[in-house]
Amino acid sequence: MHLLVSAFDYIPYQADILMMVTDEPYLVYVSHELHGTLETEHPRYGETVDMDLVVKNVGGVASQNFVAVLSTDDPYVTILDDTVAHSGLQTEQDDTLSYAFRYKLASNVPFGHIITFQVDFVADTVHTVSNFQQNVYAPKIVLSAFVVDDSQSGESANGRLDYGEQATLRFTITNVGNAKAQFGNVFLRNLSSDLITIQSLLVQHLDALDAGSSVTVAYDVQVLTSVTTTSTAKLLLNGHLGFYSVSEEVSLLIGLNLEDWESATFDNYPWQNDASNPWFITTTHPYEGDYAVRSAAIGNNKTSSLKISVEVERADTISYYYYVSCEQSYYSEYDRLEFYINNIRYDYWDGEVGWTRIAYALNPGSYTFEWRYVKDYMQSSGEDLAMLDNIVLPNSMKPVVSVETLTDDIKLQCYPNPTTGIVMIEMGQNDLNHVQADVYDMQGRRVLSQVLTQGLNVLNMQQQANGTYIVGISNDEKILKMIKIVKE
Repeated sequence: MHLLVSAFDYIPYQADILMMVTDEPYLVYVSHELHGTLETEHPRYGETVDMDLVVKNVGGVASQNFVAVLSTDDPYVTILDDTVAHSGLQTEQDDTLSYAFRYKLASNVPFGHIITFQVDFVADTVHTVSNFQQNVYAPKIVLSAFVVDDSQSGESANGRLDYGEQATLRFTITNVGNAKAQFGNVFLRNLSSDLITIQSLLVQHLDALDAGSSVTVAYDVQVLTSVTTTSTAKLLLNGHLGFYSVSEEVSLLIGLNLEDWESATFDNYPWQNDASNPWFITTTHPYEGDYAVRSAAIGNNKTSSLKISVEVERADTISYYYYVSCEQSYYSEYDRLEFYINNIRYDYWDGEVGWTRIAYALNPGSYTFEWRYVKDYMQSSGEDLAMLDNIVLPNSMKPVVSVETLTDDIKLQCYPNPTTGIVMIEMGQNDLNHVQADVYDMQGRRVLSQVLTQGLNVLNMQQQANGTYIVGISNDEKILKMIKIVKE
């Protein structure tokens, strides 16, 4: 019977209503209970299950002998025993048909699968049908985490693949399903053999994995020495535990010049920090990771500057995330963050600006990138600062290779140049404290660091590959000199 209720200016209500004839029996499904499974309510993949059936006569007349027949069109279920007989039920009487049915679940039932069963009650003159559902427990295998562990690279470790670097890739596989997965194996396929080599066994064994548990597998890889430009290597991870599997393609960026400040220092690249009002590294709400860099706490009519000079060999980009909290400009410029390329202001921001990414296209050439936090002559607002994070420097860049004297506070000589590995740095008398030499390769990575004293210092570069390097001489306050060294 179909019911329709309507009224003027109202949405009609429609429903199908089950009508029962009171002068005959009417048998219906009430509930069921399972045997032979680890869970009394939820069978698991691959199990053979016995089912009790509770049936009730809701008709107005007692039923005579009847049979109940179980069926389903579910491809993951094989019914082994589908029929049970009963002597009959009085009106409003229910009864449990113990071990009425038996079925077997496939070994590859998907996670979250629900079976729809149909049970037909058949007597001499009466045939009724009930439907019910059953959840099935099964594993679900996923790649939950992937980490590039390059800690063996020492100070140059950055959680990414760099040119010529060896690293360990760690894949975490998790069973996010609700049933234990059987033992199996994992296979890593190299889709970029022209970029990297896999140095570990390609196939590794995996033990059975409980629901909610994880396992980590590790593969050692080596970036080929022929890779000298930013590249993307691809790997395919295939894991199989019984009939359950995971297949994920992983991309590895090689040679990204990323300054994310996670070293908690300015040592990764030759930054030129404002000697009077230097930027400093902070843990306060970074864009990503644990650290960001922020402008100095300065007074009115002051500026805090951070910059870096590079040579870009081909068309490229620079991008970064910025955060600003300061006065909002109205009729004139108040406090603000400014960005300069070669002393030309390209952008500025003021007021309240949450973390935002911006990028600039670059042609080949020499560049100085500078960020200035500038305060006007009065007042402050907000946090009174600017912050930077995840600065992606040009991938084709080299630090500026000309010798640059940034201060007259220090006199030194650096020889021989070119060198076969031993460099003598002779530093004259000065009033500076904590002077050191930092050696950078042409990708801007710091490869060597040494404290300098007045007089003759020996810088041992014998472990470094032949090529061009930049030696930055600095103290706690600023960079003092930058010198090009050629190792032959």
